[in-house]
Formats: sequence, structure tokens, C-alpha cells
Amino acid sequence: MLDFAAPSSTRALAELRKQDTYAHLMKFAAWRCGSTAAAEDLLSDATFEICDPARRPWDPARGSFESHMRTVVRDLARARIRAGAGRFERAHDGAGLDQEWPHPAPDAEAELRFKRDREWMREMAERTLARVQDGYPFARPLFELVSSGHDKPAELAQKLGCPVEQVYATMDALKRHAPQVRAEWERSELERMRSRRQGANRQEAAR
Repeated sequence: MLDFAAPSSTRALAELRKQDTYAHLMKFAAWRCGSTAAAEDLLSDATFEICDPARRPWDPARGSFESHMRTVVRDLARARIRAGAGRFERAHDGAGLDQEWPHPAPDAEAELRFKRDREWMREMAERTLARVQDGYPFARPLFELVSSGHDKPAELAQKLGCPVEQVYATMDALKRHAPQVRAEWERSELERMRSRRQGANRQEAAR
């Protein structure tokens, strides 16, 4: 299950906010699948994979963020090939799929869509923080520290100037409320789309 408040997720999102990192990953994804349009979907899927602590979370101790994301992207591309979900081509000169190959920067539309995905993730994080910060005053500074790469409870407690038990309690609250916030957003979006369809149907009937 997606958990944007998990330490691994906040660290990953912080890395994805870096424009150079995003551009490099888009080039790699575009090379893997042969087009920037497919690369956008592939990279979005990879982002959701790493924001699920039960699936492919990023552990800085095991390697860089870009290296981890490239592995996830490569695995997803191979899975799609096996499933026949799309046509992923080799580089134009027939180079092997595991060979590095430069690719033009992603087009403006693909970049805009991926930025929207990242904005949605940030919105979910902000809503979760707003939900818990009254009862857990260290929620936001804790979230920012974890996003910057700090994840040891004792170190976090020292930096925040609070008992380590409060760090654990705050992290548990963030993890507990994040799925609720996401579910509420999904229900709201479904209702908004239903209202739009009903409005469009009424306009059509009135013609």
C-alpha cells in the first residue's frame, strides 16, 4: 500500500524534486521503452513502486537513488514486455537493452504530466501533515528531516529536541493517517467526476 509518509517515500520524493535527477531518469526510461510518452507512464509506475514500503522502497545504504530507480524502471519494462502490455524497442542502432544510451530530454508534455504526479504526492503529504500536526507538533519538522535523509529515531529525537518515544508516535500517526487522506481524496475525485458527468448529461438533454 502506498505510504507517502514512510521515511523511504519521503526520501524518494525529495530526490524526485531535483530537476537533474528527474531529467536523467526520464532519459533512461525513454531509452528503455522507445518513446517519451511511454517513459512518462513507466517512470510514474516506478515512482508508485518506491512509495510502497512493502514493494520497492529506496534504502540509501544500499545504493544511490538514481541507481535504485533505474533498477525499478528496468524491471517494470521487462515485466511489460513479458506481459505483452506494450512495444518497447531497442535503441535505434540495435544496442542491447542493458547498455547505457543517451536520449533527448523528455518533451514538455511528458515533463508536465510527471510534475503533476509529483505535485499530487506533495499534496497528499501536506494533507496528512495538516491532519496530524495539532496532536503531533513535531510532525512537519520530522517529515522535513526524514525527507532530507535522516531516518534514525535517536538522531531525529536529538535534532528535534524531543523524546525518542515522541518520534515513534509521530511517525506512527503519519503512517496511520496517510492512507485515510488518500482514500478521502479518491472519494472526492470520484464525486467530482460524477457531478461533472451529470452536468454534461443535463446540458446534452437540454439541447
